[in-house]
Amino acid sequence: MARVSRLLALLGAALALFAASPASAADDDSDRAEVAFKDGNRAFAAGDYHAAFDAYRTAWSLKQTFDIACNLGRTEVELSLARDAAEHLDYCLRTFSVSSRGEVKDAKQRFRELFARVRREVSALSVEAHPAGAEITVDGASYGLAPLGHDLFLVPGEHRVRARLSGFQEQERIVNAEAGGDVSISLTLEHAPPPVAATPVAPAPPRDEPAPSRGVEPRTVALIAGSSLSLVALGIGVGFTLDANAARDDAKSLGKKIHASPAGGCMDPEVPDCQELGTLVTRQGDSRHAAEVALVTAAAVEGATLLAWLLIPSLAPAKKAGELRAVPLVGRSASGILLTGAY
Repeated sequence: MARVSRLLALLGAALALFAASPASAADDDSDRAEVAFKDGNRAFAAGDYHAAFDAYRTAWSLKQTFDIACNLGRTEVELSLARDAAEHLDYCLRTFSVSSRGEVKDAKQRFRELFARVRREVSALSVEAHPAGAEITVDGASYGLAPLGHDLFLVPGEHRVRARLSGFQEQERIVNAEAGGDVSISLTLEHAPPPVAATPVAPAPPRDEPAPSRGVEPRTVALIAGSSLSLVALGIGVGFTLDANAARDDAKSLGKKIHASPAGGCMDPEVPDCQELGTLVTRQGDSRHAAEVALVTAAAVEGATLLAWLLIPSLAPAKKAGELRAVPLVGRSASGILLTGAY
């Protein structure tokens, strides 16, 4: 009983700390974003656009402000990532600081000219969807809920646009994007038909059957399943982390090669090396995001598994021969399950 009381006290303290953490977490994110933003500025001034891109992307993932969007878009222009540059420069101009100071107006004009430059390489898509609240996706990637309030930017080619909302039939449209062009579509979702009621089946008469023998306890099943899922998520997180690091190293090597070439950069996005560089940069960001999601999921599942172990009561009044029991083991460097039994 004393052991359970101590565990419940520790759990209560952890929950209290979690409840008090949102404000401090927001402050930490803001501080980390500012540090990453300054790192990006230094790297960009030194001509290391890959390092600047990494720093600005980190800052953007923590805090979305116009200055981060402006500098991230400017760096993506240098790396020939026209679609991403158009998206971030559009956000930059829509949320730019309002000021009568001449230097601020001049800075906004420079970003407006930079946006016009990349806008010639991509297509602008305007999506109107009804009813409001429908999720808009393009080629499977979510861009938010209708109404979006801004254009989406696409590389030239064919794209699949969908709108979906619970209780409505999904709508889809194929659009052909052209460089420098504009595409406008409207999607209206209709209510989904009600499900067909199943024919009731008369219950079978009761039969006298022997009570089933009790096997593995429910909390043991929960512990094994939860720990297994946590280990899988951890493995996925490690794999994506290694892939992100590999993509970053490849991008840096390729970037040095491109800057050492006679062209001295990626002004022509059709150059194979430049296309590969864009692919590596995108892969690095996607893998890094996937790794973060997987590692957070692993920690959450492991915590939920331990909580389930504490809350689900044991069905066994005493140890019996042939009974399998599982005990969670949690340490500073490893965690797992200890299976015991008497035979």
